[in-house]
Amino acid sequence: MSFFNPRSTDGNPVLNALLTVIAAFLMPFIEAAKKLTRKVYHGWDGAFRACFGGIFGIGGAIYAGHWTGWTNGLSFFAWLPASMLAWLLVYFYIWPLLYLVVVNPVWKLADALWDLVRKFARTRFESLTLGIIGILRTVCLGCDGLWGTILSKDRKSWFSKLLYAVSYPSILGGSALLGWKIFHLVTALFPAHLAIVPFVAGLAAGLLAFLFVGGTLLQFVEFGKLPFIALSSGIAAVWGLTGQIALVLSALGLSGAAFTWAAYALTFALYTAYVFPLINVILTDGFLTWIVEHIKPLAEKAYDESDKDFRNFFHHSVNLAVAGLLGYFAFAICSTLALGAAVTWGICALVVALSYILTFQCIDHSGGNAIVGGTMSLAAGYFTGAAYHSVGLVFGIWGAIVAGVFSALTFGFVVFPVLYICLRSLTTAIRLSQLGKPLASVYNFFNEGFKKAMRQLEHAYDSCYRDKTGYQELFLHLSNLAAAVAVYFGAAYLSSIQHMGSVMSFAFIGMSVVLSYLLVGKLLFKSGYGTEFIGALAGLAAAGWAGTGVYSAYASWLVAGVVGICARVAVFAFLFPTAYILVRLPAKPLLLAWLRPLLAAIYDFFWAGFMQVWQQFVRAYNALLRLLTPLWVMFVSILDSVRKAYNRLLDRIRGR
Repeated sequence: MSFFNPRSTDGNPVLNALLTVIAAFLMPFIEAAKKLTRKVYHGWDGAFRACFGGIFGIGGAIYAGHWTGWTNGLSFFAWLPASMLAWLLVYFYIWPLLYLVVVNPVWKLADALWDLVRKFARTRFESLTLGIIGILRTVCLGCDGLWGTILSKDRKSWFSKLLYAVSYPSILGGSALLGWKIFHLVTALFPAHLAIVPFVAGLAAGLLAFLFVGGTLLQFVEFGKLPFIALSSGIAAVWGLTGQIALVLSALGLSGAAFTWAAYALTFALYTAYVFPLINVILTDGFLTWIVEHIKPLAEKAYDESDKDFRNFFHHSVNLAVAGLLGYFAFAICSTLALGAAVTWGICALVVALSYILTFQCIDHSGGNAIVGGTMSLAAGYFTGAAYHSVGLVFGIWGAIVAGVFSALTFGFVVFPVLYICLRSLTTAIRLSQLGKPLASVYNFFNEGFKKAMRQLEHAYDSCYRDKTGYQELFLHLSNLAAAVAVYFGAAYLSSIQHMGSVMSFAFIGMSVVLSYLLVGKLLFKSGYGTEFIGALAGLAAAGWAGTGVYSAYASWLVAGVVGICARVAVFAFLFPTAYILVRLPAKPLLLAWLRPLLAAIYDFFWAGFMQVWQQFVRAYNALLRLLTPLWVMFVSILDSVRKAYNRLLDRIRGR
């Protein structure tokens, strides 16, 4: 090649030198993207990581759009390209790097530690907890009989089963809370301008904390059984009663760390030795046993409904309530985005219709009552825990978690069955339940319409993204020209706010337009998925617009992310295909015969000239790549040595 070999006549030497400089600039980005995506997104597990990359990319797009458009007040031609560029950076560079450098090593370390925990829990933990309880049974007079009763193998205790049932969700809730706190702690360590990086790092740290701590405690419950529940609840009792213990010591005139820790130890011993087993015995063998015996048939009457007519009426009533609630939320979000009356009511109607059709399909079966009761129980538990914590009752957030779990269980096994039975008796007495058949007729009418609409949408989807007519090529050519025009205005706007000189502005705008016209066009024409690409791009723009607007109003990544994903799906699957077909109706007979060959000839002419330059660029790129390959191999070998050393360390931790 002429740049490296002056005697070669392969290409123009000046152009070759310029292309080599451009290749040197682009090579790190191109090769890094190829290596990272091949390493992280390979295989089935790589597809799972790619889904995370796409989700985090939407978060990055929302953040970039919010920062450029809403924070700095830049125009559409700044925040939309910034959003799309942020998605590409997150998907191809930031998330793969974070996964390789942070997430994967930490995950391997957590897995190694988890192996140790499981081994310890299987072999030592049960004997350890029984040994501590044995010491208390020996030291604390009178508790040996209580503990002997509740540890008897022949004893059947509903309260012990309830403790196990409460322990598992409490551990998951507490671990989730710990992960949430760690998420905020880690994100606060990063500067705000790093955008999605602190979010991903905090999410990885919080998720690992949730999995490791939650999994460890679940193992302890499985192998430590009732003694571990007693010991852990004793520690929680001491922690929650620290204020009361301090008041008692102050009243007795005792001060100092020695008295405080002695009081903690005494409280722990009294609770574990006497209070815990005594409550177990009283609740198991006392009056509450009679109550528990009646809970099961009560729940069976609600969750195993034999009256299909009333169950049908109940499910339709719940369906209407859910549709109305989701419609209200959609109206609130649309009002926040100031979409206008027509668009707002259209979106609300769509949300209500989809909820009305799909929710009933989820609950219209024999297990529908269990789904309704379980969902309402979770809601009751959440609101109870939130109210408990807001009031500032004993044990703080952990007490709120336990209160929420007990509230959910009580609502699910007692309150919901009672309300359901009362509702059934009332509606049957006033014959209101007979509305089930008319409601079913109304639902079937709309469901059939929904099925027809879905068939039409499926047909529209195929007619758009699987268009076999010549109009698709015309559409792609016109879209390519529109993209080039948009790039022109965007490049002109960027050059103006960057105060480029006239020569630099002309070169920047011209290069941007030419590359957009040629490369975007080739992507649309030769990939076979040009229409899908445009639809996905429109969906991404909609996600960035809707997500940034919602984030600016609510400052919630969760709400903004859900709205952004919904907007992207709605545009890609529904709005874009519909618009494509509507435009095709007049455009195909008017423009297809003469405009398609004209645009194709113009593009082919410019592409042929570009290919001559491109081939010379490829040769320059490959030559430069061969020149730098030894350095890259050396760098990779260093990284591989670090990886092997880290794996050996993990093997030592596992004891292999």
